[in-house]
Amino acid sequence: MKAILTAILLCLMISCLNEKDDYVYYIKKIGAVQIDEALIPDTAKNLEFVQIKSRASANNGCWKDLNFELKAINTYEYTLKAYGTYESYGVCPDIMVYRDTIIQFKPIQKGSYLFYITRKPSEIDIDTMLVK
Repeated sequence: MKAILTAILLCLMISCLNEKDDYVYYIKKIGAVQIDEALIPDTAKNLEFVQIKSRASANNGCWKDLNFELKAINTYEYTLKAYGTYESYGVCPDIMVYRDTIIQFKPIQKGSYLFYITRKPSEIDIDTMLVK
């Protein structure tokens, strides 16, 4: 029994030492991507839908499934962020990945709305919309 166990352990150790170039390094994570463009109307009417147009981009082909998040902080303040899935097996294609979207936004009260747009992880722009 000891001999069989020793032989198995020896085979496992040898197989670990004989790694070749067939090793695949795999990473998958969800992270923020940059917003290149966000078009928010300057004015809107209360209780009527307006379109917020936005474009996100990622700098290589390992990014996919780009999506947007418009989130209310309170009645008059919102954040606009873009996310994507980064999936790599070692080398990423040297291409840009883009996603355009149109978000239907309906203000529910008159006033001045603020939109905090995350252009890059360390860069946030503020855009306003006056609702009459």
